[in-house]
Amino acid sequence: VVNIRFVIFGAAMQPYFRRYPFLQRLGLGYWLSDMVFVLFMTRYGDARRRGTRDQLYFYLGVIVPGWISWQIASIAGIYLGAVIPQSWSLEFAATLALLAITVPLVKNIPMAVALVVAGCIAWVGQPLPLRLGLAAAVVGGIVAGVLAEQRRDRVKGERRV
Repeated sequence: VVNIRFVIFGAAMQPYFRRYPFLQRLGLGYWLSDMVFVLFMTRYGDARRRGTRDQLYFYLGVIVPGWISWQIASIAGIYLGAVIPQSWSLEFAATLALLAITVPLVKNIPMAVALVVAGCIAWVGQPLPLRLGLAAAVVGGIVAGVLAEQRRDRVKGERRV
């Protein structure tokens, strides 16, 4: 259930890589991660032209060092994990890392509303089985963002009249 987010990521990335053959798209999708998605969309999310060579090279330039560092960190974790005391609660470090990458993406009020609503739902939904709180947070954040955008557009339209 947690990995449903990759369906959303893939749909958002599709316009950038649709011109490539299926096997190449499959390979590019294999490397997609939360951090790669956020970094890519931060740079090219508002791009008028999609599917450029620069976008592919940027994507590759993010995934290759990311994959290498992931492997090094995984190996270090395998060998050093037993040495680190559980009292350090390092699970929270991943959350902080994602926040540090996600917060700069917030460029307007609807995005902020989506982020706050999703965060609140995820926090309240922690006890749900199968991590359904995350799925509910994604849906709630999307709905809140869309509603906030509609309200913003309606208010802008009323000001013009």
